[in-house]
Amino acid sequence: MIWKFSLLFTTCLVLLVGCATKKEEKTNATKPNIVFILIDDMGWKDLACMGSKYYRTPNIDQLASEGMLFEQAYSAGPVCSPSRAAILSGQYPARNKMTEGPEMSPSPDSLMAKNDNKGKNLEWLPTRSPARRGCLHPDQITFAEVMQSAGYKTGYLGKWHCGYHESQWPDKQGFEMAEGFRTLATRTHGHYGRDYIPKLSWDLKGLTADEYMADALTRRAQEFITEHQAQPFLLVLSHYLVHAPFQAKPELLEKWKKVPTTDQNNPTMAAMIESVDQSVGNIMNTLEELNLDENTIVIFSSDNGGYHVGTSTYPLLGSKAMPYEGSSRVPLIFKWKNKIKSAVKDSTPTVQVDLYPTMLDLAGIKPNPNQHLDGVSLKPILMDKGKLNERPLFFHFPHYSGVGCTPFSAIRYQSWKLYRYYNNHEGTTQLFNLKTDPYEQDDLAKKRTDITDSLNTLLTDWLLETDAPMPTINKIYNPSDSTQYSGMASYRKSQILRQRREALLK
Repeated sequence: MIWKFSLLFTTCLVLLVGCATKKEEKTNATKPNIVFILIDDMGWKDLACMGSKYYRTPNIDQLASEGMLFEQAYSAGPVCSPSRAAILSGQYPARNKMTEGPEMSPSPDSLMAKNDNKGKNLEWLPTRSPARRGCLHPDQITFAEVMQSAGYKTGYLGKWHCGYHESQWPDKQGFEMAEGFRTLATRTHGHYGRDYIPKLSWDLKGLTADEYMADALTRRAQEFITEHQAQPFLLVLSHYLVHAPFQAKPELLEKWKKVPTTDQNNPTMAAMIESVDQSVGNIMNTLEELNLDENTIVIFSSDNGGYHVGTSTYPLLGSKAMPYEGSSRVPLIFKWKNKIKSAVKDSTPTVQVDLYPTMLDLAGIKPNPNQHLDGVSLKPILMDKGKLNERPLFFHFPHYSGVGCTPFSAIRYQSWKLYRYYNNHEGTTQLFNLKTDPYEQDDLAKKRTDITDSLNTLLTDWLLETDAPMPTINKIYNPSDSTQYSGMASYRKSQILRQRREALLK
């Protein structure tokens, strides 16, 4: 009798375990995969679907036509590292303290690093840049760590730029597989494998000297997707393109030399953007071939605005490493077949700290309560026919960029955008109405003092709440030596660049 009971109990247990396993498999199967494609220095107008009359991007355009394109998406910083750390942490740079690039001397020290002010003549600088964190702090809980805890396989391929020491690499921030990121604080001389081998591209499997880096990263992305097709996965494909050095595949470059130009007139950049577009097409083809396209969310964006040396952000003002719209506006596309609305362009202002909560929300994963998130989920716009409550967006870069940016903070609320400069030799604020003046040509700071005062108060409160690193007065500043780093120098340079691009259209 006892053995019969034992047999019955064992049989029931096997059935229960089997049911639980099937339930778990079904649950995992319904969790959406996420592929996040992040481009380096791609400007808001570097896609045909965003208005370029020069570049051709059929695969990315198709992605936009099958998903939702955000027309007023902002980067969290004017250069790459602050933006990337903001994406990974869901926090503004002012809060996570990575307000500039990583510490150039790799060290496990994650404390605030001194700023060398880019080696400039200190007597020229009205203010001194503050100390900032030289890496994404190990205590930050990235979206990858949250998704890994929820059962996702996680992968990272390509540019990291959030810390060079081994303790700060992506495999320490929630990415089980991490390849192709730079491990030394040195610039590359090109975009082929030979420029990264051996130490500038960590363990990128199969990379050869003659392989174009974008193709190698795409190849590994396809392999990762194929390997993990039976389980939910998160993949970040972080291209080095279209950042300098400007080097394209010769066969593409020769073709683009014959194409008529506009204000965008760089055949090398056009060929590099075509390589990015090919990468997107290959990723989408892999998802379709594996029947994963209906259960995969694809996100496409850039870390910051386009660089004026390589492309044109006209008619917006400014470019990468400057304060203005041309520096911070980036492409942003979401696609989830039959889930996210397709062929929709949305004008809601959004910023990169929104990506973290959006990915978790779409995947049905709750954030870690120990990680403060500055952003909000875009799911109401993407799937629920809703909208976001009006909120201010904040920007803070207390440093000198080296290409025309002086320390500043900014706030966008409704149609208004206010800039506050800390080098106050010639003035401290500018105010623009982006609804009537999207190209920031008419400064209303003195005409609309009510708006100026209101936004200044909001901005000050936010800087205090985040304990933002702030520039300090330079006691040895000599204003007679140079005004190129004064508060309005960025505006003058941005206007000159805009006028040059405008002249190309005449």
